[in-house]
Order: sequence, then structure tokens, then C-alpha cells
Amino acid sequence: MGYSPKFNMINIDIKKIKPYEKNAKKHPASQIKQIADSIKRFGFKQPLVLDKDNVIVVGHGRWEAAKIVGLKEVPCISAEDLTPEEIKAYRLADNKLNESPWEMGLAVGDLKELDEDLFSLTGFDMSEVDSEIAADEINQIASDRDIDLGKYNVLTVEAPEAPRLKARASFYFEDIKEFRKVKKFFSESNGRLDTKKLCDLIND
Repeated sequence: MGYSPKFNMINIDIKKIKPYEKNAKKHPASQIKQIADSIKRFGFKQPLVLDKDNVIVVGHGRWEAAKIVGLKEVPCISAEDLTPEEIKAYRLADNKLNESPWEMGLAVGDLKELDEDLFSLTGFDMSEVDSEIAADEINQIASDRDIDLGKYNVLTVEAPEAPRLKARASFYFEDIKEFRKVKKFFSESNGRLDTKKLCDLIND
């Protein structure tokens, strides 16, 4: 006989909900704010999971964010059918099993279609998208020109002219001496991207 999930979801006064004192998954203030902004825009779509004493099993970040938003009640599911040992295991598993790599190429495809407000709610950083787009463009050029990128030394630096966008520039060197020369240039200039001096150096 297959497993058939059954649960009752009820709204509980947020003041009656208690955090698990030994919760190992930490949520920095910046992340809590992002979750709060998400709740404001999309609503509270994922219920908390509580034990029989209303201690949080799953959803500490959402609980903290809900308080910032000013919610009086939040939807909750009871895990009172689990033993104390099972609750500990479930709490850890829920956080750990959600960790997995991103297929950034696919994510960027969706992110590029979002306006600035929606993009800010995803938790992604603009630099992650810029880097992925740049990598895709470089790989496409390499493919078109039949270039083996595996033999190149890559140097990536921040572009301080656009700190808000956290822009980056990548340089590819087949000659290790050229690579070391430019790397030294950036080291001595504290990573600043002076285009004229860089061109003079490369053309020297």
C-alpha cells in the first residue's frame, strides 16, 4: 500500500510559536529581510511545521520574516505524529537535503526576463548573472573559433567603476608570462581596472 500524506493546516498566533533553541541553520538579517520582502510580494505560501509544543521544526526563517512583515497568524502543520528523535532528524534533513547545485544557465534564462523589482526578490546577485552570461558568451566565441579554453590562464577582476553592479572582467592568457605580468599589474594597483595602462602593458 503506497504512502498517502495526510495533514491539517491551521493558522496559529505568531506569539504562541517558539523557535528551536539549538537550531543549527542560521539566517543572517539580510536573508530574513529578503524573505520578508518575498512574503510581502507573493504571500505566505509555505506553512511552518511545529511539534506538539509549538516549537518550530521547519521554517525559522519564515517565522522571523513574518514578524517583520507584521503578520498576526501564520499557517502551520503539526508534526506531533513524529517522535522527538524523528523531529530532530527531520529538522536537519529539511535544511540539508535542500542543498543542491544550480543549473545557472537555466536560471539565468528566467532571471533575464524579470524586472528589477522581481529580480531583487529571488536572492540572486547581479554579479552571478553577469558572470554566467559572460561565461556563456566566451564559451560560444571559443566554440565558433575552435579555441581550446583549457590551455588558457584566466584572470578575473572587479571593475570598480561599477561597484553597484559588481561588474567583473575576465582576461584569458595562453602565454603564462603575459598572465603573470598582468596579474602583477592588478596586484600593484589594488585591483583597479585602468584600461589605458592595461592596454599599454599588454602591447608593450
